[in-house]
Amino acid sequence: MAGPHNIPLITDPAEAADDLALAVFSILTHASHTLTPETLRAVGAALRRADPQSGEYFFDIVSIGLAGTSHRALWEDIMRASYFPGSGTLLERTFLEGKAEGEAEGKTRGKAEGKAEGKAEGEAEGRIASLLKLLTARGIPFAEVSEARIRACTDTDTLDTWFDRALTARTIAEVLDPTVD
Repeated sequence: MAGPHNIPLITDPAEAADDLALAVFSILTHASHTLTPETLRAVGAALRRADPQSGEYFFDIVSIGLAGTSHRALWEDIMRASYFPGSGTLLERTFLEGKAEGEAEGKTRGKAEGKAEGKAEGEAEGRIASLLKLLTARGIPFAEVSEARIRACTDTDTLDTWFDRALTARTIAEVLDPTVD
């Protein structure tokens, strides 16, 4: 049976790049035992060199596998520094897709409701979609009341603030109400 006793800790970026699946499995296997920052850095470096689809896939697996561990924050720091912005990560693409959806919807609504109003609503809806996708991708659970609060928000500055908080937050409260413990 596979476990920490027979799965190596991979700390060399070249070795991680040679067998990215094993390197990711190494992180998952050792996440609650002997995982080292060097292993996370090696896999992060390997992901930067991987094709975008594989990189996203393995990034998501590691992010989910580290949820609830003390290693999650370091992983997010490593990946934020290496992947965002301009590198096509899930977080970045989610934001850009939401923005594009919002702009498209704004243009569509703009014809029917007046350009300025339609554009503003479309931008807000795009930001809402991006924020909800990001929360889901990061594994941050949220109740219907929180989702309803997000969907009801029309202030793009507030939505941008929530999105920025969601990049590093661990709970929905940290996103929506950072002063509440």
